[in-house]
Amino acid sequence: MFSLRYRDRDGFPLMFNRLPPGVLPPGGFGIYAGGFDGGSNYATPDKANFITETTGAVAGYNLSLARRALSACGNSAFGIFAGGFTVSYVATADKANYVTETTAASSGYDLSSNIQGQASCGNSSFGIFAGGQTPSYVLTADKANYLTETTGAAAGYNLSLARAFLSACGNSDFCIFAGGFNGSYYVTADKANFITETTGAAAGYNLSLARMRPSACGNSAFGIFAGGFTGSYVATADKANYVTETTAASSGYDLSSGIQGQASCGNSSFGIFAGGLTGSYVATADKANYVTETTAASSGYDLSSNRGFLAAASPSTPGSF
Repeated sequence: MFSLRYRDRDGFPLMFNRLPPGVLPPGGFGIYAGGFDGGSNYATPDKANFITETTGAVAGYNLSLARRALSACGNSAFGIFAGGFTVSYVATADKANYVTETTAASSGYDLSSNIQGQASCGNSSFGIFAGGQTPSYVLTADKANYLTETTGAAAGYNLSLARAFLSACGNSDFCIFAGGFNGSYYVTADKANFITETTGAAAGYNLSLARMRPSACGNSAFGIFAGGFTGSYVATADKANYVTETTAASSGYDLSSGIQGQASCGNSSFGIFAGGLTGSYVATADKANYVTETTAASSGYDLSSNRGFLAAASPSTPGSF
């Protein structure tokens, strides 16, 4: 059993005790920001409320720069949205403050190079942004330190293979970066160890299908990599088991349509995949239920506008975006 001490203005738990280490209570929210609709880049954010199961625009979280192909990570207090593409590659970072419900440029977190299509994850202390296109495909990594509010290159976290348009999820100890593209589509997975501060290929976590632009979310026990593009749009989902260190296709989690470029986040009980490109840009959302191991369309979570290549962060599952 656990007890909730108090809740915020939206009814979400803010303080809790007697939870197993690394386990967060259900509830919370996610911020989906940025993106592209085929003609315009967006700064627009949506807030997905995991208790009311609704999503709506929240202008306070607007990014400082409209852009697509960015990535995000953070902790229980804030999220960092960094990199992306406007009409050129950018290093720009924005800090989304979950207490004040505002986002502002935060140059200390700017990436070490102008880049799009990187993936990111982390723990409560720092985030790792890895891979991407500058326009060359790269394997380099940056570490965002949440204490010093600075980001710098971190070669120990460099990927085993240069690629962009990959995805990442993990827990407080490590992160899995998987998939991607560098002229070819990849199943390749890398495991970033937050204790040793090293990254290496981890073939057990390789995806079941080579693809770019999947999206990933999960909890402390496993991650779900879903959707993507192989030359066609796919709904395929893979489950990465952090105990057995293996990944396998998990058709129950397949998305409701073939899609690439969606964003995802969630809590310990479920994940929300929203937006993306199916041939046209969409606002639709799917909910992946970690208890029933099924995914289905969930219109309450639909975004406020059609767009893909956006990013998401949540205080409910820090490090799993």
